[in-house]
Amino acid sequence: MKGVLFVISIITCTNRQHCLKKVFQNYDRQKVKKKELIIVLNRDNMDINKWKAEAIHYSNVSIFQLPETTTLGSCLNFAVKKAKYEYVAKFDDDDYYAPNYIEDSLSLFNKTGADIIGKRTIYMYFPDKKLLTIHVPNQENRSKRYVAGSTFVIRKKVFNKVQFPDQKVGSDLYFLQRCAAIGLKVYSGNRFNYCCIRRDPVHHTWKKRPEKILERCKTVKRKVDDFRPFIVGN
Repeated sequence: MKGVLFVISIITCTNRQHCLKKVFQNYDRQKVKKKELIIVLNRDNMDINKWKAEAIHYSNVSIFQLPETTTLGSCLNFAVKKAKYEYVAKFDDDDYYAPNYIEDSLSLFNKTGADIIGKRTIYMYFPDKKLLTIHVPNQENRSKRYVAGSTFVIRKKVFNKVQFPDQKVGSDLYFLQRCAAIGLKVYSGNRFNYCCIRRDPVHHTWKKRPEKILERCKTVKRKVDDFRPFIVGN
């Protein structure tokens, strides 16, 4: 898809003030021609002024704050309504998205005819163990019913038919189930250019213990401080 003008609305919902720098850095490093970032703060005591002060250094950033009683699903739907481009990417606030992540994901829409592009096989890094792994190997480049919620890139017109459910936990899974029920196509791309950073479960909505997660992981490298060179592809 060389020469195509890639346009993308990136949405991030967060209740963690300390992720401020990561949210902006993930957005800034994406190599696409035209992009916007929509941030929804979802905790009452977060200082929106600090986020607005940081946003001055970047182009096309919008920041909103919703009451912390608002569910994650509702926050995501709110962000989607603010999006102005034909594709919407859902970024987590504490993971790593390499420079070619968005461009690679968008290139798959024409090739596959999918409505949602994501990744079922992903790199996963455990900073406490300095361990880089591949989670759920061998599920790349194929249609799947499930892809990781932090890797969703979605045609915006999908939201005319399906929205995220009004719930705090499990909104990604139920969203995909609703999409499957009406025949929308989900495609799992390759594992490259994204890494899930997995810390203690207290920091995640997905509460599974690292030991259980590791049962479905293949080790890539141990004692690694900088995982970034190992996850870049294409």
